[in-house]
Amino acid sequence: MTTPGRTFCSFAVDTIVSLLDALQSQFTGLRAAEDLEYLHRTRVATRRLRSALPLFADCFPDGDAKRWNRGISRLTRTLGEARDLDVQMEYLDEELRSAGPKEERGIARLRLRLRQRRDKLQGRIRALLDSDAVKAPLADMAEGLRTAAEREVLGEGERVSFAVCPEEIRRRIAEAVSYDRFVRNPEAVTELHELRKAMKRLRYALEILGPLYDGALDPFIRRAKKMQDLLGSIHDRDVWIDLLPGFLEEERLRSLRFYGHGRSFGALRPGIAGLLEKKKALRSREYALFLDEWDALAKEGFWNDLKTEGETLSPSGERGVGKG
Repeated sequence: MTTPGRTFCSFAVDTIVSLLDALQSQFTGLRAAEDLEYLHRTRVATRRLRSALPLFADCFPDGDAKRWNRGISRLTRTLGEARDLDVQMEYLDEELRSAGPKEERGIARLRLRLRQRRDKLQGRIRALLDSDAVKAPLADMAEGLRTAAEREVLGEGERVSFAVCPEEIRRRIAEAVSYDRFVRNPEAVTELHELRKAMKRLRYALEILGPLYDGALDPFIRRAKKMQDLLGSIHDRDVWIDLLPGFLEEERLRSLRFYGHGRSFGALRPGIAGLLEKKKALRSREYALFLDEWDALAKEGFWNDLKTEGETLSPSGERGVGKG
């Protein structure tokens, strides 16, 4: 909610300071790697921060927000890879509990390979946290925020209008809707994944701007999250469908290299083949659910209603323009 005399840039500083604090508060737990939730929360914090910086870029000297964003992006990518491995291993643990003797060996071998990759990745995460590639941008950002806050208090510098907010909402809507031509093709794996990312950026933008709209964006945030979750499930199945045949081929070559034959490799096939069929079936069902939800958004006027709601914020930050 805006307050009398509050500027867009003061809102920007407050928002980014909060997001930066949320990110840095997770580093100790992330380094220890004793609770997977620290990694998950750190990853989400980096994504929220990276979504906010471009939105507020005009409140800082040219290039600062872009430079800070680049500094965080490397950490985001590494954390994303680690989080994917954690989730995959948790799933395989569940499968192992119900697997029969024929399936168990292949699933256990896959679990072992993922664990080996994850252990190596934890070293990279610790190294990144200690590196200038991460520490320098965060320190630079903190200093930039302090300077921007001082300029706001002194009434110096340029004033950026709250008109940026409806413009950002319109831009995110257009980005998501641009994928409509791909959604009815279940084989459009890349485009569906890009739509997922577009829905995530829309959701994060709405969450960041939400305080300015007095809760009016909450229903749209919930629907965007639902769509993001559906697309996330589809992407998860696509990752497995791509990963499993590649894993079998790697293990076949490994067997030939170490033993000179592939006889031991055959025992891995049943478990992996079973996983692959499960993922394909789940993917088909989840794609149908996604398509129903996508069509429902258009039928219910979700996009137009969100655009209209976004435009109720005036350039001065007052709510209610265009209503009644």
